[in-house]
Amino acid sequence: PTPTPTHIPPHTHPHNTETAKSAETDDMFADDFEGEAAHNAPDDDDDEVVMFEYKWTEDDGAEVYGPFPAQQMKAWQDEGKFGSGVFYREVGKGQFYSSNRADFDLYI
Repeated sequence: PTPTPTHIPPHTHPHNTETAKSAETDDMFADDFEGEAAHNAPDDDDDEVVMFEYKWTEDDGAEVYGPFPAQQMKAWQDEGKFGSGVFYREVGKGQFYSSNRADFDLYI
C-alpha cells in the first residue's frame, strides 16, 4: 500500500535576501562594507528541497520507494498513510530510521 504521490510545487524559502544584505552593508562599524556583506549573505542552499525515500519494513531486501520531498512525507505522516510507521532516510544517506519519531517539519 504505497501512498500515491501528488504534485507539489517546488519549495521556496520565504526570506528576503535584499533586506538582509542591505542591513549588513549599513553597519557603520564594519571595516569592509562590501566584503563583509558578501561574506555574511544568506546561502542560496536554503532553497534546496530535501528528498527522502522509505520502505515498509526494516529488512535489507525491502523495496525502497522514493524519492519524495519532505513536504510530501510530512503530509502522508499527518494523514496517517504510514500506518504504524515506515523506515525512512534522506536520499544519499545510508541508515533508515523509524518514521514514528520523524519530524519532517525540520526539512521544509
